[in-house]
Amino acid sequence: MSVRAGDILIDVSPLRTSVDFRWLYAARLVSILSIGLIGVAVSMQVFELTRSSLHVGLVNLCLAVPMTIGLLWGGVLADRLDRQQLMVSTRGAYVAVVLTFLLNSIAPHPQLGVIYAAALVAGAINGLSGPPLLASLPSLVERPQIAAAGALITVANQVGAVLGPSLGGVVVARWGFVACYTVVAVGAVLTPIVLSRIKPLPPVPGRPSLPVLHSLAEGWRFVRGNRLIRALVSIEIAAALFASPTALFPQLGLERYLGGPEAVGFLYAAPGVGALIGALTSGWTGRATTGRALVIAILVWGAATAAVGPMPALAGALFLLAVAGVGRATSEILRRAMLQHNTPPELQGRIGSVWLIQATVLPSLGNVLLGGATKVMAPTTAILAGGIVCLVVTVWLAVANRELWTGSESIPEAIPIE
Repeated sequence: MSVRAGDILIDVSPLRTSVDFRWLYAARLVSILSIGLIGVAVSMQVFELTRSSLHVGLVNLCLAVPMTIGLLWGGVLADRLDRQQLMVSTRGAYVAVVLTFLLNSIAPHPQLGVIYAAALVAGAINGLSGPPLLASLPSLVERPQIAAAGALITVANQVGAVLGPSLGGVVVARWGFVACYTVVAVGAVLTPIVLSRIKPLPPVPGRPSLPVLHSLAEGWRFVRGNRLIRALVSIEIAAALFASPTALFPQLGLERYLGGPEAVGFLYAAPGVGALIGALTSGWTGRATTGRALVIAILVWGAATAAVGPMPALAGALFLLAVAGVGRATSEILRRAMLQHNTPPELQGRIGSVWLIQATVLPSLGNVLLGGATKVMAPTTAILAGGIVCLVVTVWLAVANRELWTGSESIPEAIPIE
């Protein structure tokens, strides 16, 4: 039986059929490219000021804690306000944060405290803006295109993850932090302008507005009561926590591989290269209805990350990080599609916030753990140990959650409001 290219290559039909999805896609591409640039700039600036991977991890934690709160609140707002207006307003507020990083870098003596403070605010804003974007996808494309739309968003994410860090390393090396933050500021200004072209996305009519805590509880009751959703939420925890060692990249690039800022940028970009390959060959994911492929993808992610630890050559580490990126992107596409297929429209924002917490906040917490581990062991040992923990815990969770092997494509009835 022959395999057609369309069975493997990414499905771009959402871009052809939906003008609003094209605007959303363009905004996401600009935004994620800017985030890739600023991520490298902030990490390198913090390491330059402190010479500590732990501080790099702690800055990520400053993003993670308020981001968690922002994601929870953003999930509630995305289910009760116009999602397009919420995206425009939050990305507009992010411009002020980028200007803070820029002004601090212009100062004769950049302050570490300012970076920490700006990271706190950036985390909260990014948390608020994430759920409405994710919850908007089912409203902008046809139901059979949900997986394809998610894969295209992953491509945008990984194009930014590849080009952003690579360009960030080059720009910082040649022109300094001020130039890098200036480029980021331009992208931050463009993003809300592009998002303003999307049609209004009001909440589902006829749903009463619950108090915030009750609204959050409604979402968590759905997660707890749906065995498949609960399995999808739990299966990627270990990988997100222990197989995302980006806080160690400045130390690896500068000290283990004896490279400059460009080497650090390549380390940050390598997972994105693999993830981009995984997304571009994701045409088959729209037909996946069970979690078998999801579990395999997470195991590939963890195994490749573990192998980075003992790898002595930069080229080998970049290859392994790219393989890990393939696994991560594939798991992201599959898990997001399965969650959205099995979540009712009025809960998309809140369930999306749970997914985003795992995708963004847990890696930040994991970076703090791995950064702290470098105080008692070599960074290579910390990476190896993290990958092994990921493998062991993922296998255990897969065995314990048999619902992943059957899956479901039916959207359940809305849970009653209490």
